[in-house]
Amino acid sequence: MAVFAPVWEMIKKHEGTEFENVKYDAGGPTKFGITLANLPPGSTAQDIENLTEEQAMAIAIKQFWNPIKGDTLDQKWATILCDQSYERGVHGASNILASINHGQAQPQLAFDFLKACAAACVHHVTVDPTQAKFLAGWLNRINDLEAFLFDLHYAF
Repeated sequence: MAVFAPVWEMIKKHEGTEFENVKYDAGGPTKFGITLANLPPGSTAQDIENLTEEQAMAIAIKQFWNPIKGDTLDQKWATILCDQSYERGVHGASNILASINHGQAQPQLAFDFLKACAAACVHHVTVDPTQAKFLAGWLNRINDLEAFLFDLHYAF
């Protein structure tokens, strides 16, 4: 059964821990990858900037870990699925998984899932060219997750 702590370390590696408000970032202001969409209505960029790590982690558990039932999965699968749910939303990650799940063995399913996530990133940029500046980072994130699949003792 998986635990959230190493997943959180991976998410921090990918999302960063500082407040950012990058032009053309569809998420808008972020800190720990948490955006205004993750906060109650009426929240502001200042609320994002003031987020503590503990608050951000609680949001991540509630909005990304619990919906995928991460604690019922093995650590590798929970890490990959939670990370990509964080990146594209639980619904988006679930849709990708459903579209490629044809009963293959779990290691192959995980690689197929990441390959489909990479294709979704490329498609997203094709549809919205303003997001092209983020493509290399998204694909690096997926490559990082593939490396993680090979070695459970991955160094965060």
